[in-house]
Amino acid sequence: MAKQQSLTARAQEMFALVEKYLASGFTQKRFCEQEAIRYSTFHWWVHQYRHTTRPHKPDTESEKKLSNPFIPLHITPTIDPSDPSPPSCAIEYPNGLVVRFFGDVDIRVLSHLLCLQTD
Repeated sequence: MAKQQSLTARAQEMFALVEKYLASGFTQKRFCEQEAIRYSTFHWWVHQYRHTTRPHKPDTESEKKLSNPFIPLHITPTIDPSDPSPPSCAIEYPNGLVVRFFGDVDIRVLSHLLCLQTD
């Protein structure tokens, strides 16, 4: 975390929540719902955290996660027999955005969506 003495009490509290979010593996949207925090407020604090922590070499796993722009791709087959028309593909971004495809998926479109920055 950033230097404690240079942060306000509110910043210390929110930065601790950001670190909890980073360790959770949840999307920002899901984390905010779970913690009853407004998404826009939390998103601003994530930005502040990144801005504050990036000038130095990352020490913790949380900071390494922030400094690495790579987002792991998890492929999870989901077959719901009760769904009459399930999506053929879905991409869920860390910020909570979900893109669903029905039918054939053009690999160029999929590749482009996977390479986009979500911050």
